[in-house]
Amino acid sequence: MNAILGNSVCKSSLILKNFVCVHSARFYVHSASSSSILRVDTNVTKDVVLFTFDKVRQVRMLNIFGFGQCIFWNYWAYLLYTSIKDTPVDESKLDENSKWYDKINLGENKYKISFAATCGFIGNAMCFAALMYTRRCVNKVVLRRGGKTVLFKVYTFWGGTRTFSTPLANVSCAFPRDLSKWSTPLKVKGHSLFYTLDNVGGKYYNVTLFDATVGLKRSLK
Repeated sequence: MNAILGNSVCKSSLILKNFVCVHSARFYVHSASSSSILRVDTNVTKDVVLFTFDKVRQVRMLNIFGFGQCIFWNYWAYLLYTSIKDTPVDESKLDENSKWYDKINLGENKYKISFAATCGFIGNAMCFAALMYTRRCVNKVVLRRGGKTVLFKVYTFWGGTRTFSTPLANVSCAFPRDLSKWSTPLKVKGHSLFYTLDNVGGKYYNVTLFDATVGLKRSLK
């Protein structure tokens, strides 16, 4: 009995020791990573490019797709509203074997309006989503000389770009760069919605400097 109890105590001690070691290692890695970020000199002596996403053709094709979907679905909405005839249901031909759709007159205004509104909503929503993604898609991020200001170059509707600068303190990264598989969302104070950095097609430069500046999550009040 004592041997069994002693063996159990030894196993429990070993498990506890491994648990402490693993968590200590994790804490050490996290602390080391945080320390390396804190040691980064963000007072750069010249403008430093942190991120680029040069996909003009992709942006244009996305906008063309959005407009195409808008035209397609609104055309379908027009056809559904104007082409479906008002054909009252002949109840004398209905019996217990009749299907549920045999009892519906799709030509009634409530159905035609519902079909047309649904198609119109789908087309306009897809077009709006494509245009908004383009407006929030970042082409380039530059940390300006001195490390206190960030320059953003974002796409316009037809693949052009517009540029604006903002203090670094007004930029907050919602999720860490290495934990965001598809895109990294950035919030800029005074701007609605988020800007996105495409992690798939984009390229990061000097990731340590990025993580210590633009890649930090800040409280924007």
